[in-house]
Amino acid sequence: MASERFPVRAPFVDPAREQWIRKRIRRLAWAAHAAVVSDLELATYLLPFYRRIYVTPLALHPDGAPPLTPPKPPRRPPVVLHAPTDPAAKGSAAIAEAARNVSGRVPLEYRVVTGVPYTQVAAELANADLVVDQLNSLALRAGTVVLGQYDRAVLAPYQSDFPAVPVTAATLEHELEALLRDPARRAEIATRGPAYVERTHDPTAVARTLLAVYEHARGFEHGVFEATSAGIVRLDPP
Repeated sequence: MASERFPVRAPFVDPAREQWIRKRIRRLAWAAHAAVVSDLELATYLLPFYRRIYVTPLALHPDGAPPLTPPKPPRRPPVVLHAPTDPAAKGSAAIAEAARNVSGRVPLEYRVVTGVPYTQVAAELANADLVVDQLNSLALRAGTVVLGQYDRAVLAPYQSDFPAVPVTAATLEHELEALLRDPARRAEIATRGPAYVERTHDPTAVARTLLAVYEHARGFEHGVFEATSAGIVRLDPP
C-alpha cells in the first residue's frame, strides 16, 4: 500500500515486518472498534480493519517544549540543524551532503543533534534558524523554519495551513540555499509556526476533542472522521 499510495514513505517501510504488523493490527481491532490516528496515510492503512477511524491532532505538551519566541534576528551564519532519531529513515547522509554543498556557496553552520535528552533537543530546535527534518511541531512552535519531505495529500483538513517547507532529496539543496539567501522569506515562514501549533496542538483542546471522540465512538456510525476542537465531521475515505 505504501508503494502504491505513498511513494515518499515507501523506502522506509520494512516488508519483513508486514505479517507481524497485520497480525498485531487484527488483534487490536478485535479488542477495539475505533482507531485514532494523526493523518490520512495512517488512516488508509487501518481502513480494512476498523469500522471507525478518527483523524485528530496530537497534543504538544508545554513541559519541555521550546517557549514561544518572537522572530529571530538575522544571524551570521544561520544555523541549520538536523536532529535525527533514526539517521537512515531521516535521510541524514543526504541532508549532510546538501548542507555541505550549500555551505560552499552560502555561509551556514550545520549542526547535528542526536542521543541527547529531549529538553536539550528542544533548546537546540529553538536556537536554530532552519531545521531539516520530518514534520516537527517543536521547531514550529519555537518559530524555526522546518524543511521536511512529506506528501500534502496525506494531510488532514486541519493541517491545510501546515507551515513546513516541503522538500525531496532532489530539491533539498536548492530550497535550502534559496531560504538561506532570503532572510525575509524565512522570517515570514517562521511567524506562521507558533500560531499553527497553538491552534492545532493545544493540549487542553486536544483533550476535549478526545472526550468527544469517546462519546461519538459509542454510536453506530461507521467511517473516517476528522476530530478537532471545532467538532467531528465525516471525511471521504482516503
